[in-house]
Amino acid sequence: MNGNNIFFSDLNHELLIPLHKESDIFLWKKWQSNPSQARYLVEIFIRYHKLINDSQENDIDKVTLDKYYKQIWFYIIDNLLEYPISKDTILRDVIFTLSKNFFQEHNVIYKSFYLSPIDYDLLKKYIPLIYFLNKSLNKLNSLERLIIVAIDKFGWQEEKLIEYLRQHQQNLTIPELKSYYTKGYSNLINNLPTDIIAIYLQNDD
Repeated sequence: MNGNNIFFSDLNHELLIPLHKESDIFLWKKWQSNPSQARYLVEIFIRYHKLINDSQENDIDKVTLDKYYKQIWFYIIDNLLEYPISKDTILRDVIFTLSKNFFQEHNVIYKSFYLSPIDYDLLKKYIPLIYFLNKSLNKLNSLERLIIVAIDKFGWQEEKLIEYLRQHQQNLTIPELKSYYTKGYSNLINNLPTDIIAIYLQNDD
Protein backbone atom coordinates (compact mmCIF):
# COMPACT_ATOMS: atom_id res chain seq x y z
CA MET A 1 0.00 0.00 0.00
CA ASN A 2 2.91 2.39 0.54
CA GLY A 3 3.46 3.01 -3.16
CA ASN A 4 -0.22 3.67 -3.65
CA ASN A 5 -0.34 6.16 -0.78
CA ILE A 6 1.70 8.66 -2.79
CA PHE A 7 -0.76 8.70 -5.67
CA PHE A 8 -4.00 7.77 -3.91
CA SER A 9 -4.46 10.24 -1.08
CA ASP A 10 -8.02 8.86 -1.03
CA LEU A 11 -6.57 5.83 0.79
CA ASN A 12 -6.64 7.93 3.93
CA HIS A 13 -10.40 8.44 3.72
CA GLU A 14 -12.26 7.17 6.77
CA LEU A 15 -14.41 4.89 4.59
CA LEU A 16 -11.36 3.15 3.13
CA ILE A 17 -8.97 2.84 6.07
CA PRO A 18 -10.88 -0.10 7.66
CA LEU A 19 -10.77 -1.95 4.33
CA HIS A 20 -7.00 -1.95 3.85
CA LYS A 21 -6.57 -5.19 5.81
CA GLU A 22 -9.54 -7.02 4.31
CA SER A 23 -9.10 -9.78 1.74
CA ASP A 24 -9.86 -9.35 -1.95
CA ILE A 25 -12.71 -11.85 -1.76
CA PHE A 26 -14.27 -10.07 1.21
CA LEU A 27 -14.26 -6.76 -0.66
CA TRP A 28 -15.53 -8.35 -3.85
CA LYS A 29 -18.42 -10.18 -2.18
CA LYS A 30 -19.39 -7.10 -0.18
CA TRP A 31 -19.56 -5.01 -3.34
CA GLN A 32 -21.50 -7.66 -5.26
CA SER A 33 -24.08 -7.94 -2.48
CA ASN A 34 -24.55 -4.17 -2.30
CA PRO A 35 -23.25 -2.29 -5.39
CA SER A 36 -24.21 1.06 -3.88
CA GLN A 37 -21.46 0.51 -1.29
CA ALA A 38 -18.85 1.74 -3.74
CA ARG A 39 -16.09 1.92 -1.12
CA TYR A 40 -15.38 -1.78 -1.76
CA LEU A 41 -14.93 -1.20 -5.48
CA VAL A 42 -12.68 1.81 -4.85
CA GLU A 43 -10.44 -0.30 -2.59
CA ILE A 44 -10.25 -3.03 -5.24
CA PHE A 45 -9.35 -0.51 -7.94
CA ILE A 46 -6.63 1.06 -5.81
CA ARG A 47 -5.09 -2.37 -5.27
CA TYR A 48 -5.14 -3.43 -8.91
CA HIS A 49 -5.15 -0.25 -11.02
CA LYS A 50 -1.67 -1.04 -12.39
CA LEU A 51 -2.19 -4.76 -12.98
CA ILE A 52 -3.11 -4.62 -16.66
CA ASN A 53 0.04 -2.60 -17.34
CA ASP A 54 2.58 -3.99 -14.90
CA SER A 55 2.27 -7.69 -15.64
CA GLN A 56 5.11 -8.93 -17.82
CA GLU A 57 2.64 -11.46 -19.20
CA ASN A 58 0.75 -8.65 -20.88
CA ASP A 59 2.01 -8.28 -24.45
CA ILE A 60 -0.20 -5.29 -25.30
CA ASP A 61 1.74 -2.11 -25.95
CA LYS A 62 1.47 0.86 -23.60
CA VAL A 63 0.03 3.24 -26.21
CA THR A 64 -2.93 0.91 -26.77
CA LEU A 65 -3.39 0.29 -23.05
CA ASP A 66 -3.41 4.02 -22.30
CA LYS A 67 -5.91 4.65 -25.09
CA TYR A 68 -8.35 2.04 -23.82
CA TYR A 69 -7.60 2.21 -20.09
CA LYS A 70 -10.94 3.72 -19.12
CA GLN A 71 -12.95 1.37 -21.34
CA ILE A 72 -11.00 -1.65 -20.04
CA TRP A 73 -11.77 -0.79 -16.44
CA PHE A 74 -15.43 -0.07 -17.18
CA TYR A 75 -15.59 -3.53 -18.77
CA ILE A 76 -13.80 -5.12 -15.81
CA ILE A 77 -16.07 -3.43 -13.26
CA ASP A 78 -19.26 -4.44 -15.08
CA ASN A 79 -18.09 -8.05 -15.25
CA LEU A 80 -16.80 -8.22 -11.67
CA LEU A 81 -20.25 -7.23 -10.46
CA GLU A 82 -21.80 -10.37 -11.99
CA TYR A 83 -18.85 -12.75 -11.79
CA PRO A 84 -19.52 -16.07 -9.96
CA ILE A 85 -17.12 -16.23 -7.02
CA SER A 86 -15.97 -19.63 -5.77
CA LYS A 87 -13.55 -20.63 -3.03
CA ASP A 88 -10.80 -20.99 -5.64
CA THR A 89 -11.40 -17.63 -7.36
CA ILE A 90 -8.43 -15.26 -7.37
CA LEU A 91 -9.38 -11.64 -8.03
CA ARG A 92 -6.03 -10.71 -9.54
CA ASP A 93 -6.30 -13.47 -12.14
CA VAL A 94 -9.89 -12.57 -12.97
CA ILE A 95 -9.03 -8.90 -13.55
CA PHE A 96 -6.12 -9.80 -15.79
CA THR A 97 -8.21 -12.29 -17.79
CA LEU A 98 -11.01 -9.75 -18.21
CA SER A 99 -8.55 -7.19 -19.54
CA LYS A 100 -7.51 -9.71 -22.19
CA ASN A 101 -11.14 -10.54 -22.96
CA PHE A 102 -11.87 -6.86 -23.56
CA PHE A 103 -9.44 -6.71 -26.48
CA GLN A 104 -10.73 -9.96 -27.94
CA GLU A 105 -14.39 -8.97 -27.72
CA HIS A 106 -13.77 -5.50 -29.16
CA ASN A 107 -11.38 -6.71 -31.86
CA VAL A 108 -8.70 -4.20 -30.88
CA ILE A 109 -5.49 -4.50 -32.89
CA TYR A 110 -2.31 -3.84 -30.94
CA LYS A 111 1.46 -4.18 -31.22
CA SER A 112 2.71 -7.30 -29.50
CA PHE A 113 5.43 -6.12 -27.14
CA TYR A 114 5.63 -4.86 -23.58
CA LEU A 115 6.53 -1.28 -22.73
CA SER A 116 6.96 0.67 -19.49
CA PRO A 117 4.26 0.73 -16.78
CA ILE A 118 1.34 3.10 -16.85
CA ASP A 119 1.81 6.80 -16.18
CA TYR A 120 -0.11 8.20 -13.24
CA ASP A 121 -2.59 10.82 -14.36
CA LEU A 122 -5.86 12.13 -13.02
CA LEU A 123 -8.03 10.18 -15.45
CA LYS A 124 -6.62 6.88 -14.25
CA LYS A 125 -6.78 7.87 -10.60
CA TYR A 126 -10.47 8.70 -10.78
CA ILE A 127 -11.71 5.71 -12.80
CA PRO A 128 -14.29 4.66 -10.14
CA LEU A 129 -15.70 8.20 -10.04
CA ILE A 130 -15.81 8.41 -13.85
CA TYR A 131 -17.45 4.98 -14.02
CA PHE A 132 -20.30 5.99 -11.73
CA LEU A 133 -20.63 9.42 -13.37
CA ASN A 134 -21.22 7.66 -16.69
CA LYS A 135 -23.82 5.40 -15.09
CA SER A 136 -25.49 8.43 -13.52
CA LEU A 137 -25.38 10.39 -16.76
CA ASN A 138 -27.23 7.59 -18.54
CA LYS A 139 -30.05 7.87 -16.00
CA LEU A 140 -30.79 11.49 -16.93
CA ASN A 141 -33.46 12.32 -19.47
CA SER A 142 -32.14 12.94 -22.98
CA LEU A 143 -32.40 16.75 -22.84
CA GLU A 144 -30.62 17.08 -19.50
CA ARG A 145 -27.90 14.72 -20.70
CA LEU A 146 -27.40 16.59 -23.97
CA ILE A 147 -27.17 19.97 -22.24
CA ILE A 148 -24.66 18.78 -19.61
CA VAL A 149 -22.44 17.01 -22.16
CA ALA A 150 -22.53 19.93 -24.62
CA ILE A 151 -21.61 22.48 -21.95
CA ASP A 152 -19.27 20.53 -19.68
CA LYS A 153 -17.53 18.20 -22.14
CA PHE A 154 -17.53 20.19 -25.37
CA GLY A 155 -17.60 23.71 -23.93
CA TRP A 156 -20.52 24.96 -25.99
CA GLN A 157 -21.75 28.47 -25.31
CA GLU A 158 -25.41 28.89 -24.39
CA GLU A 159 -26.25 30.64 -27.67
CA LYS A 160 -24.73 27.84 -29.75
CA LEU A 161 -26.59 25.18 -27.78
CA ILE A 162 -29.91 27.03 -28.03
CA GLU A 163 -29.47 27.32 -31.80
CA TYR A 164 -28.65 23.61 -32.06
CA LEU A 165 -31.75 22.70 -30.05
CA ARG A 166 -33.88 25.02 -32.15
CA GLN A 167 -32.72 23.21 -35.29
CA HIS A 168 -33.94 20.00 -33.67
CA GLN A 169 -37.38 21.36 -32.82
CA GLN A 170 -36.58 22.16 -29.19
CA ASN A 171 -37.06 25.83 -28.36
CA LEU A 172 -35.54 27.02 -25.09
CA THR A 173 -34.72 30.41 -23.64
CA ILE A 174 -31.42 31.00 -21.84
CA PRO A 175 -33.13 30.92 -18.40
CA GLU A 176 -34.82 27.63 -19.34
CA LEU A 177 -31.52 26.21 -20.55
CA LYS A 178 -29.84 27.18 -17.28
CA SER A 179 -32.70 25.60 -15.34
CA TYR A 180 -32.33 22.31 -17.25
CA TYR A 181 -28.57 22.38 -16.66
CA THR A 182 -28.94 23.03 -12.92
CA LYS A 183 -31.59 20.34 -12.49
CA GLY A 184 -29.65 17.85 -14.61
CA TYR A 185 -26.42 18.47 -12.72
CA SER A 186 -28.23 18.03 -9.41
CA ASN A 187 -29.70 14.73 -10.61
CA LEU A 188 -26.28 13.65 -11.87
CA ILE A 189 -24.75 14.07 -8.42
CA ASN A 190 -27.74 12.67 -6.55
CA ASN A 191 -27.59 9.47 -8.63
CA LEU A 192 -24.03 8.77 -7.46
CA PRO A 193 -23.39 6.31 -4.61
CA THR A 194 -22.88 8.22 -1.37
CA ASP A 195 -19.50 6.50 -0.95
CA ILE A 196 -18.27 7.98 -4.24
CA ILE A 197 -19.42 11.45 -3.23
CA ALA A 198 -17.73 11.16 0.16
CA ILE A 199 -14.43 9.77 -1.14
CA TYR A 200 -13.96 11.82 -4.30
CA LEU A 201 -16.12 14.93 -4.06
CA GLN A 202 -15.98 15.80 -0.37
CA ASN A 203 -12.40 14.81 0.38
CA ASP A 204 -10.21 17.71 1.46
CA ASP A 205 -6.97 15.98 0.43
